[in-house]
Amino acid sequence: MYGAPGDDDVRIASQAAGAIGVAIEHIDKSELDRTLPAPDEAHLLRQCAFFDGIPIDGVFDRGADRLTRIRQSAGGFVALNGGGGEIFRNFFYLHDRAFSAAQVVRAFYSNWIAAAVRSRVDRRDYFDYMVDAIERSVGASGAMPRQAVELIYPLFRVRYWMARNNSIAARSGSFLTPLVDPELVRLCCALPLGWKDYGRFEAALLTRLDPVLAGVALSYGFTPRAGPHRTYRAKMWFQQRRPPWLREKSARLRAWLGASRSREVATGWGTLDPAANPTACCLRDTWLATTDQRARAATLDLVTR
Repeated sequence: MYGAPGDDDVRIASQAAGAIGVAIEHIDKSELDRTLPAPDEAHLLRQCAFFDGIPIDGVFDRGADRLTRIRQSAGGFVALNGGGGEIFRNFFYLHDRAFSAAQVVRAFYSNWIAAAVRSRVDRRDYFDYMVDAIERSVGASGAMPRQAVELIYPLFRVRYWMARNNSIAARSGSFLTPLVDPELVRLCCALPLGWKDYGRFEAALLTRLDPVLAGVALSYGFTPRAGPHRTYRAKMWFQQRRPPWLREKSARLRAWLGASRSREVATGWGTLDPAANPTACCLRDTWLATTDQRARAATLDLVTR
């Protein structure tokens, strides 16, 4: 289990493990990184070789990510990843009606600032590419039935993340992501959306599998066994009914606030010459909204120099 000691995921996982009597090991990667030497360019190039230049989070840690990946499957152990579990719920928080791929992109893929991309043409091309890629993934276009919209998560979103992560993990040892089994995906996409709203189906499934585990309180403010309370359902009801254009504007505002707060770590990453960054021709890194976005851009700079 990874994360800072105070993270909700760490706290809840520890409580869940204690409730069913299972041992759990906690590793804080940020603390592990502090014990390792500061990265130089040779280290970063080794990181690129290990991750094949494609890690989602970039290569700019001191080595904690690489070391923990090797460790989790050492000695013949099979590393399990719960990625893809959102097939059991309404992942995009969209209510039960038809949506186009363009509306999904606006609602969910707008957490970046337009000023970060220098060319208006590039911005439009990115939007068109996302729309086309989603349509090709699910085999539908225009106003898609809600069941087709549900397929966007496993066939598009999960492929973006898990294809890279699984490829990297498999280099170190045995690795499985059992929740994105094709049969499970097929069954979950056929579920009535009302079951997947508010975590209802997930809660009922966990309660059926293990009532004790289902009695552990979640960060949402309820236990799976008790199910979602009225306040949570009301909050999600309004969230799901916000139109895509409003969700796009909200995401842009949050991105702008994030970039404004963290601009001091925008360039260079301490080990690279900012003047030699190839992505500078198309990106303004001071307007990238998060550290993760900057790490990805800087990784591209490193592997394309």
